[in-house]
Amino acid sequence: MEQQQHQHQQRHHVSTPRPAWQLLSLQALVLLCIARRPNLRVRDIAAHVGVTERTVTRIITELEDAGMVYRVRIGRCNHYLIDIEQCLDDRLAVDQTLGEFIRLLVGAAA
Repeated sequence: MEQQQHQHQQRHHVSTPRPAWQLLSLQALVLLCIARRPNLRVRDIAAHVGVTERTVTRIITELEDAGMVYRVRIGRCNHYLIDIEQCLDDRLAVDQTLGEFIRLLVGAAA
């Protein structure tokens, strides 16, 4: 009986393929990594997001240019600060701040 249930479950198990798209942009993913751990190295952010270090460096520069992230050098390491009061530059979230966006995705601890 138990073997029949297992076979039934195997036959009816449908594996859902992952979509080719992502819900969050690479910029949002890098920003969330920084929000969780502001002292992560570019190499570590790249590993978490699944992109190259060069891509992360470009994204961090874009976030800095937009005034969302500030890079502070502490010794030989970079530490990233997020301007949580920065308004989102998005037509649908014009009244939302970066801090509100991060808290929504990361939780109240951010």
